[in-house]
Amino acid sequence: MKRKSFAILFSFIVASIFAQSSEFGNIQRLIDAENVIEAEKEILSIQDKTSGDYQLFYGDILLKKGDHQKALSTFEAAQVFFEQNKNSSIKLAKCYSQLGYIHWTMGNHEESLIHHEQALQIHKLSNNKKGIAASHNDIGLTYSNIDSEKALEYYQIALTDYKKLYEANDERIATAHINIGYINGKMDFQSDAFENFDKALEILEIKYGKDHPRRAFVYSNIGLIHFGLKEYEDARKYQEMALNIYQKSYGDTHPEVASTYNYLGNIYHEQGLHLAALQQFQEAICANIPNYNNRSIYDVTPIKTYYSADLLLISLQQKAQELEALHYSKTLKKKDLMAAWVNINSCDLLIDDIRRLKTNEADKIALGAIASEIYEDGIRTSVGLADVSWSKQLFQEKAFYFAEKSKSSVLLDAIADANAKSYANIPDDIIAKEQQLKTDIAYFKQLLAKSKNQSYQNELFSLENKYQAFTKSLEQNYPQYYNLKYNVNIPSISDITNILSDKEAVLSYFIAEKTDRLYTFYISKDKFRIHNNPKLKDLDRYLSGYRNSIYYKVKDIYTSTAVLLYNTLIPPIENHINSLTIIPVGRLGIVPFEALLTDEPKEHTAYENLNYLLKDYSVNTQYAAALMKPRSDKNNETSPTACILAPVSFSSHRLPELPATADEARSINDLFVKNGISSKSYTYSDANEINIKSEDISKSRYLHFATHGIVDEAKPELSQIFLSSASDEDGNLYTGEIYNLKLNADLVTLSACQTGLGKIYKGEGIVGLSRALLYAGANNMLVSLWSVADQSTANLMVDFYEKSLSDYSYTEGLQLAKKEMILGKKYSAPYYWAPFILIGQ
Repeated sequence: MKRKSFAILFSFIVASIFAQSSEFGNIQRLIDAENVIEAEKEILSIQDKTSGDYQLFYGDILLKKGDHQKALSTFEAAQVFFEQNKNSSIKLAKCYSQLGYIHWTMGNHEESLIHHEQALQIHKLSNNKKGIAASHNDIGLTYSNIDSEKALEYYQIALTDYKKLYEANDERIATAHINIGYINGKMDFQSDAFENFDKALEILEIKYGKDHPRRAFVYSNIGLIHFGLKEYEDARKYQEMALNIYQKSYGDTHPEVASTYNYLGNIYHEQGLHLAALQQFQEAICANIPNYNNRSIYDVTPIKTYYSADLLLISLQQKAQELEALHYSKTLKKKDLMAAWVNINSCDLLIDDIRRLKTNEADKIALGAIASEIYEDGIRTSVGLADVSWSKQLFQEKAFYFAEKSKSSVLLDAIADANAKSYANIPDDIIAKEQQLKTDIAYFKQLLAKSKNQSYQNELFSLENKYQAFTKSLEQNYPQYYNLKYNVNIPSISDITNILSDKEAVLSYFIAEKTDRLYTFYISKDKFRIHNNPKLKDLDRYLSGYRNSIYYKVKDIYTSTAVLLYNTLIPPIENHINSLTIIPVGRLGIVPFEALLTDEPKEHTAYENLNYLLKDYSVNTQYAAALMKPRSDKNNETSPTACILAPVSFSSHRLPELPATADEARSINDLFVKNGISSKSYTYSDANEINIKSEDISKSRYLHFATHGIVDEAKPELSQIFLSSASDEDGNLYTGEIYNLKLNADLVTLSACQTGLGKIYKGEGIVGLSRALLYAGANNMLVSLWSVADQSTANLMVDFYEKSLSDYSYTEGLQLAKKEMILGKKYSAPYYWAPFILIGQ
């Protein structure tokens, strides 16, 4: 069951800050008494609405009301005010704490943690022990949904702090017990959880009486523990007790009210009471949207104004799943399945809204994982509706749409943002300012990835705040940029067929984890089919066996897994097709499809005689269908240029030299010249970072790197291409630096090791060097999936260019070069040729 808790220590520093201010003192008392309506009336009557003090208190009131989005902008205004006033460090810490809390409620865990750590640092510098305790509690909150053990550690530190600082019945001690109890419950330490909740209830009753929202939160958590123990009647009793108090305190519309209705819906779902569960989810939706009171479970939810986007997303998804369950287990009415599908479409709109509010890439990627689960529901219901509808195409195409929405969304957003800047006529000096900010941010991210230094963290925090302010000013001052920035279009089936030739087909994949299904979308010029099959049991194990058997040349394991995976992954293909575009998902992105075997070989068949998929089809990869473009005419460009970086001097990197790259570079340079392409080579000490960032590189149609490269899957920002060191540049071209390159290359070749790899994120795919190059402006890339042999790579590269610079496309050129390598016998094993894949056209 999805779980999001919203009760937490807001900030107990406020009262001490403004204790001497009668203007705000009464407002503070009203807030403490949960009299939010009167508090809002009083603060709105204050004349000076520009002060940081005003913004702090108004932000607190908005939080109590559950209006997190408005509270976010209010606290951000206060932050700007207090950052300019060097004598207001405690108030600035309060801003950071509240902003951290809001980011947590929005699922921005990285942003939340950064803000709370900034607050903690201020409190430590001023030796504010109460503030330090509060920040420990807040950091525990941030970890509560991502790392239970770390959350418990911080909560226990906070409890120890509070017991030293406050009386035994202080509300802060109650808060610490609540938070520890919540984490105990998550970790299945039920008796410890109940013990902490009982302590909290006792303190809160002494402090506030029986009908206080914090007691409601405790009841709700007790109910959740009973739910986990499958004690559903007790779970329902406690959730209803919580709901009663929340409604008395907040009225019928508030995030906590909505959250409690969601929990009640989950209870009824587990009891098989579908209609009762649906009614609770509908109540949750109504409680989350002001002035929306339609209790019909078939009503289409307006995605306009809401208190909590994350909660609304949970309500809509659970409602959709319940309608689908009602259809298949009870009614078999198309109406119910259609209603489920409509709610998933509403989820899709809401996900787009939420994504716009994410500023940190880590948080955007985390959203992608959540969205992927919803899009899986969308694919399943779309395929189900296609099976029971006369008009199948609408729902089949929608299934493809949902599959594509689950791929590379962060990359597509970044590319859309870059394109929007170029089309919105933003002055060069402003673009230069942004470039410098991005360069500085990338640099400090690299430093932090190597060493958790507080000064690096402070500088990065400052730079990211400046970049967010910069982006907001762009959106306000250049409306066209704002409109284009959020305009990521998922191509329709007709969009794709319009750019395919008669001999091309697309295979796009989606793995449904809930139902263990493999969806394969087959698209050619005149056909669109969905293959919905059970996922191969232990698919990941077979994928690993396939890759490892190629790399270590274990032939019998290779042939058996290559045939098995071919039968699993490749559907029937029309006879006239000779070119395949693969749009993978998850670990399929690091699988060399060309080396799959189309039939079972006889024993002792030589490598050169195996029936590889490569022999029948040229193959290229795309991260998402939205990146597909019509094939460009390579001969149409006037005066194309090329740049080659090789050989590279590795003395400063302590890496082995690559002697074959010298001949490789000379041969490729000769091919460029022979084909009328102006080519420039950067060799040895000139193959450095200074030149890679030069105008020659930025304008080149072809870029070729023959060097070492590494991918750091744990920390993608430390993935790099090795170049020669020069001047102030160390020769380590990191991912962040590649993102900041300005390329206009039709083809970038990384004749280096592992450059096609990266960290695999659910809902996003591979994050690594190749993704950075796409963002930087590469239309097509030739990269590798594992460490490769020096001489065989040089041979393959020269053959590839020889064919690609004549009458063949890049995919055809790569296919022919690999075929020749296979026929040459010496390098016929897939180890030598299979790792090189073309990403692009």
